[in-house]
Amino acid sequence: MSTRSHLPSDHQFSSDLVVLAKHHIEFLRALHEHGITLSRPSLESLRRYRDLWLPLVHANTNTNQDRYLIPPADIAWLWHCHRLAPFKYVSYCKARFNDIVLEAKAPLQPTLQ
Repeated sequence: MSTRSHLPSDHQFSSDLVVLAKHHIEFLRALHEHGITLSRPSLESLRRYRDLWLPLVHANTNTNQDRYLIPPADIAWLWHCHRLAPFKYVSYCKARFNDIVLEAKAPLQPTLQ
Protein backbone atom coordinates (compact mmCIF):
# COMPACT_ATOMS: atom_id res chain seq x y z
CA MET A 1 0.00 0.00 0.00
CA SER A 2 1.44 3.34 -1.01
CA THR A 3 0.84 6.37 1.18
CA ARG A 4 1.76 8.75 -1.62
CA SER A 5 -1.47 8.13 -3.49
CA HIS A 6 -3.42 9.43 -0.48
CA LEU A 7 -1.55 12.73 -0.27
CA PRO A 8 -2.77 15.81 -2.09
CA SER A 9 -0.36 16.91 -4.82
CA ASP A 10 0.79 19.93 -2.79
CA HIS A 11 1.95 17.65 0.05
CA GLN A 12 4.61 15.65 -1.75
CA PHE A 13 7.86 14.95 0.07
CA SER A 14 11.22 15.64 -1.52
CA SER A 15 12.48 12.24 -0.32
CA ASP A 16 10.94 8.81 -0.28
CA LEU A 17 10.34 8.48 3.45
CA VAL A 18 9.45 4.78 3.27
CA VAL A 19 12.75 3.93 1.57
CA LEU A 20 14.71 6.13 3.97
CA ALA A 21 12.97 4.54 6.97
CA LYS A 22 13.91 1.08 5.67
CA HIS A 23 17.54 2.16 5.28
CA HIS A 24 17.49 3.56 8.80
CA ILE A 25 16.16 0.28 10.18
CA GLU A 26 18.87 -1.63 8.28
CA PHE A 27 21.50 0.71 9.75
CA LEU A 28 20.24 0.22 13.30
CA ARG A 29 19.86 -3.55 12.85
CA ALA A 30 23.43 -3.89 11.52
CA LEU A 31 24.86 -1.94 14.46
CA HIS A 32 22.83 -3.96 16.94
CA GLU A 33 23.82 -7.29 15.38
CA HIS A 34 27.48 -6.32 15.77
CA GLY A 35 26.96 -5.38 19.43
CA ILE A 36 27.63 -1.66 18.91
CA THR A 37 24.36 -0.55 20.52
CA LEU A 38 24.49 -2.97 23.45
CA SER A 39 27.03 -1.23 25.64
CA ARG A 40 28.32 2.22 26.44
CA PRO A 41 30.78 3.63 23.95
CA SER A 42 34.38 3.36 25.03
CA LEU A 43 36.42 6.42 25.86
CA GLU A 44 38.55 5.58 22.81
CA SER A 45 35.47 5.62 20.55
CA LEU A 46 34.44 8.97 21.99
CA ARG A 47 37.95 10.34 21.43
CA ARG A 48 38.05 9.08 17.86
CA TYR A 49 34.62 10.60 17.17
CA ARG A 50 35.46 13.98 18.69
CA ASP A 51 39.11 14.32 17.68
CA LEU A 52 39.27 12.44 14.39
CA TRP A 53 35.87 11.94 12.78
CA LEU A 54 34.31 15.37 13.24
CA PRO A 55 37.47 17.20 12.06
CA LEU A 56 37.62 14.85 9.04
CA VAL A 57 34.02 15.67 8.10
CA HIS A 58 34.74 19.36 8.64
CA ALA A 59 37.82 19.22 6.40
CA ASN A 60 35.76 17.60 3.65
CA THR A 61 32.63 19.75 3.96
CA ASN A 62 33.27 21.86 0.87
CA THR A 63 35.14 19.31 -1.19
CA ASN A 64 33.88 16.86 -3.80
CA GLN A 65 30.33 16.08 -2.65
CA ASP A 66 30.23 12.83 -4.61
CA ARG A 67 32.69 11.21 -2.21
CA TYR A 68 31.40 9.23 0.71
CA LEU A 69 32.89 9.41 4.16
CA ILE A 70 32.26 6.03 5.71
CA PRO A 71 32.66 5.92 9.49
CA PRO A 72 33.56 2.79 11.40
CA ALA A 73 30.53 1.30 13.16
CA ASP A 74 31.26 2.72 16.61
CA ILE A 75 31.74 6.20 15.16
CA ALA A 76 28.59 5.89 13.02
CA TRP A 77 26.63 5.07 16.17
CA LEU A 78 28.05 8.03 18.11
CA TRP A 79 27.41 10.41 15.22
CA HIS A 80 23.87 9.09 14.84
CA CYS A 81 23.20 9.56 18.57
CA HIS A 82 24.77 13.03 18.61
CA ARG A 83 22.50 14.17 15.79
CA LEU A 84 19.42 12.89 17.67
CA ALA A 85 19.78 16.04 19.76
CA PRO A 86 19.82 18.50 16.84
CA PHE A 87 19.99 21.72 18.86
CA LYS A 88 22.95 20.46 20.89
CA TYR A 89 24.59 19.03 17.77
CA VAL A 90 24.26 22.31 15.87
CA SER A 91 25.43 24.30 18.88
CA TYR A 92 28.48 22.05 19.29
CA CYS A 93 29.39 22.21 15.60
CA LYS A 94 29.02 25.98 15.50
CA ALA A 95 31.16 26.43 18.60
CA ARG A 96 33.87 24.04 17.44
CA PHE A 97 33.87 24.63 13.70
CA ASN A 98 32.95 28.31 13.38
CA ASP A 99 29.29 28.22 12.40
CA ILE A 100 29.59 25.18 10.15
CA VAL A 101 27.12 22.38 10.77
CA LEU A 102 28.69 19.08 9.83
CA GLU A 103 26.80 16.93 7.42
CA ALA A 104 28.10 14.39 4.98
CA LYS A 105 26.65 12.07 2.43
CA ALA A 106 26.30 8.80 4.24
CA PRO A 107 26.40 5.32 2.79
CA LEU A 108 23.60 2.91 3.60
CA GLN A 109 25.76 0.90 5.99
CA PRO A 110 28.66 1.79 8.31
CA THR A 111 31.90 -0.12 8.05
CA LEU A 112 31.44 -3.21 10.24
CA GLN A 113 34.59 -5.07 11.11
